[in-house]
Amino acid sequence: MPAQFSRRALLCAGTALCSILALASNPAPAADDSGDITEVVVTDKLQKSKLNPNAAEAKAAIRETAGGVDSVSAEEFRDGRTQTVKDMLDFVPGVFAQAKWGEDSRLSIRGSGLAQSAHTRGVKLMQDGVPFNAADGFTDLQQIDPLSVEHVDVWKGGNALRYGAAMLGGAINMTSFTGHTASPAQARLELGSFGYRRAQISSGMALGAWDYYISPTRLQSGGYRNHSGTDSNRLTANTGYRFANGAETRIYVNLNDIRQELNSSLTMAQFRANPKMAGDNRNFSNNTKRDIQSMRFGNKTAFQVADWEMEAGIYGAYKNLFHPLTTTVIDQVSEDMGTFVRGTHEHSLFGLRNQLTLGGNYAWGHTDAKTFGIINGTRGTLTGKSQQQAQNIEFYGEDRLYLTPAVSLIAAGQGLIADRNATDQFLSNGNSSGYRTFTAFNPKVGAMWQPSPDLQVFGNLSRAVEPPIISDLNPSGLTGNFAPLDPQESVTLELGTRGNHKGWGWDAVAYRSWMKHELQRFTLSDNNTYTVNADRTIHQGVELGLSVPLAQGLFTGSDSEKLVWRNSYTLNHFTFDGDRQYGDNELPGVPLHYYRGEVRYTHPSGAYFGPNLEWAPQSYHIDNANTARTIGYHLWGVKTGWDVNEHLSIFADARNLADRAYIAQVNVLPTMGTSGTISPGEGRAVYMGVNVKW
Repeated sequence: MPAQFSRRALLCAGTALCSILALASNPAPAADDSGDITEVVVTDKLQKSKLNPNAAEAKAAIRETAGGVDSVSAEEFRDGRTQTVKDMLDFVPGVFAQAKWGEDSRLSIRGSGLAQSAHTRGVKLMQDGVPFNAADGFTDLQQIDPLSVEHVDVWKGGNALRYGAAMLGGAINMTSFTGHTASPAQARLELGSFGYRRAQISSGMALGAWDYYISPTRLQSGGYRNHSGTDSNRLTANTGYRFANGAETRIYVNLNDIRQELNSSLTMAQFRANPKMAGDNRNFSNNTKRDIQSMRFGNKTAFQVADWEMEAGIYGAYKNLFHPLTTTVIDQVSEDMGTFVRGTHEHSLFGLRNQLTLGGNYAWGHTDAKTFGIINGTRGTLTGKSQQQAQNIEFYGEDRLYLTPAVSLIAAGQGLIADRNATDQFLSNGNSSGYRTFTAFNPKVGAMWQPSPDLQVFGNLSRAVEPPIISDLNPSGLTGNFAPLDPQESVTLELGTRGNHKGWGWDAVAYRSWMKHELQRFTLSDNNTYTVNADRTIHQGVELGLSVPLAQGLFTGSDSEKLVWRNSYTLNHFTFDGDRQYGDNELPGVPLHYYRGEVRYTHPSGAYFGPNLEWAPQSYHIDNANTARTIGYHLWGVKTGWDVNEHLSIFADARNLADRAYIAQVNVLPTMGTSGTISPGEGRAVYMGVNVKW
């Protein structure tokens, strides 16, 4: 049996075994004395999922966190084009998400992963609480299907300890629809500029103690820029069983076939001349692209042991990456698996209410990594081959003591053991094998004061450690042992408040992170650029979400007729701190100010209309030396639609109406040279959609 097949079979078998054990551990309905099966009455309470809470439940639960968090329901982003993580999270303060092209996006929270030009690191990404990251922390955002997501929870910085994460960016968990939250039948079609076509059908039902959800989608787009077309197919599904004693088990499946053409980053001169250009003629001759075929399986079970509410799970993933670039072909097969357990217990301590959470995560990943020369987009001569492995063990705990019903204190900690290993199997250009182990303990303390149900004031102090990913430890062109990188460390203080009053809603946080060994880009003695630890850096900012009721009952006198102004503002002030090379320069890669706003009118008939604005008023630096800058921009758009009834809704989503040429994101450099670094944003575009459900 081929090794790859056997491993995949092992992953699937492990997931299935976990589910069977979960079912076996909960007794079936008992027989009565007559030998008949006792009827089990499924109450409305049993129709709710412990493992996949709905959007309202999630929003209420996340507000118990004494720090910067947010929860976004599908209703907030399904009223327009729903393609990328930017579409989902654009109104979350502190999150900077920009599409490079197609579905490939860059994601940074509080300045996480600033030096990362491709993929994402510094944020723990999950779907239904099951990790999406590879074991070393790398993530491909395009594997996520936003149309299958019922709500998204964002846990910034040290507030992600709920999932055992201690990273500068925190964690994002995307919760899928289930049979309890989805319609029995739904069809959605989106059409728009640049050949954009997206179709989804889905079905979800609760059938007694069982429920299911399944959602296949298809996306095709020519792309705004030359050579940026997308053709992808996805399947998201889950099924759950709720036992009469309240235990629940659920199986999750994600399948992806993603084919994405790639263009090149542009120089400033190229951007000004024609932002739609591919950037390099070799994009066409070598058919540069990133093709991903992946599958993920997971199982979670919620149950009770004595007075402990428990949740445990196991998962496995397989990904095949075929990635021709202008000068080489990256060809990788990756397998990841892991398990996790978390328990919560509420009891009395010193006569006071006390909540205790304990948990642990284990993740293991293996990548068969090969590189080839390129001949017309196909593999040429083998130029590199290595076996890469990563392993993480995380254990964590959090205790919350209520001094009064309104005042609580939080003490928490996370421990981490992380292994990174690469075995070079192509030795003609030197041996670049290496092995490193990183350990850390990350404490956290916090407090929350809630003087009324509509007002919270909170603060916390936390530490985070992020080990390097394997590609940073073992970059191409560097032979010998692993690069001598230290883990990135940060200590973050944040203070904030959230609440609502007479229709006004706010969520405001100010934070400052003192960082050591930030993973940044530096030019070394061989004149090549590598990821290197900076000396000290500072990340500080303000995150403000504000909802303002401008009017109600303007023309009809109905309370459901509203005019609301929604605002999201982020201040990103990131600097070196007395660096030997860059002094107190600003860190490149994100704007100092970033604003998203929308004024929306909603009519009692279900019709709505509103202009929106994306605004980065100042340019920001591209390089550590602060010699080159982007261009500030503002983009106007309009969303309008009509929820005709509970079965039919339509929308139109117009973006960048002035057709401004703007820079969506940059690949940061130590010092700006002649290479391309700019990814232009999309020009004027209009998208329309219809959603039908039964």
